[in-house]
Amino acid sequence: MGMVFIIFGNNLFDASVGIANFNKEPQLEIYPNPASSNVTLAFNFIEKHEMSIAVTDLLGRTIETISTKQYSGGETKLSIAQKIVYQPGMYIVNITIDGKVISRKISIE
Repeated sequence: MGMVFIIFGNNLFDASVGIANFNKEPQLEIYPNPASSNVTLAFNFIEKHEMSIAVTDLLGRTIETISTKQYSGGETKLSIAQKIVYQPGMYIVNITIDGKVISRKISIE
């Protein structure tokens, strides 16, 4: 039996398994949060993606970046606040995956 795809708006669904193939955020964990240092970003990708990370303070100043790189499918772990000392406070982690930005807040104690 072949695959059956159904289009709803901008989403493409594989009707054979009922899972959206487009516009789905990857599984993402950020821990510990709050942290005192060294924050882990863990991703579980189904396929290859280009990703970069920029951490900003609440005033929009860039604190740390991880340049764009291609990551293969499966689990990927990256660390921030490992080589740079973050002052206590709130930060925004901006994760760009294939041009789409996902933002998460982290707290450094």
